Amino acid sequence: MAVHCPHCQLLLTNEEATTGKCPSCQGIIGTHATAAAPPGAWSSPAPRRRSSSGLGCLIAVIIAVPVVLSLLCLGGGIWLLVLNLNETAWQKNTAEGLKKLPFGGPAEGGFGKVPIRDKVLVWDCTNSTLSAAQSLLRADRRATKVDDAFTVILILHNNDKVIDNYSNGAQAIQRTLTIGVVDFPEKKTRGSFQVAGEVPPLMVQRNATDRSPIIGDTTGPLKTWIESKGGRPHGQ
Repeated sequence: MAVHCPHCQLLLTNEEATTGKCPSCQGIIGTHATAAAPPGAWSSPAPRRRSSSGLGCLIAVIIAVPVVLSLLCLGGGIWLLVLNLNETAWQKNTAEGLKKLPFGGPAEGGFGKVPIRDKVLVWDCTNSTLSAAQSLLRADRRATKVDDAFTVILILHNNDKVIDNYSNGAQAIQRTLTIGVVDFPEKKTRGSFQVAGEVPPLMVQRNATDRSPIIGDTTGPLKTWIESKGGRPHGQ
């Protein structure tokens, strides 16, 4: 019976098959040689096993992409946190070492010419934290660690004045800031000044049993005070 070459499917005679090698492709003919189909019969190639490696790779990619993105986001968040902590530490070390400098008596109202540099660091010494007024300044006016010369504005004291009472008994307080102005890194004081905060609003929505005092905003007036003094180049 004639057989097919398992490599090139050439129809071989029994004599060719017994040689053990296909005369066409020179492939080895062994037990894998298949018998030829009888005349008129339909023949079909042997079924091939489908590889699942492609599907597995696709599933692995689908799973891996969000994991990698999450790790990148987490890493970026941690890096930003480290940068913020370093910046905060620098701000505190810079400002806290200046609050004991001699500033002299505060100038009433804080008006007039005050030499403030283009770059400014506003620090609240009353609670040892960065003043909220810092974030209200334009980004190009906020002092950073890379700046070599800037003005440090220290909130040294708060003077609270009760100007009214709300219907539930809570006090309405206007706060006046006493601030010190320092050239850095020279640590040269430019004096102390008073900046009046806003008057508390006439009406406040909150729990009627909450009788804690309502204090007028001071961050906006302090920002306005700084900007009203303009700016001068570094080193002047």
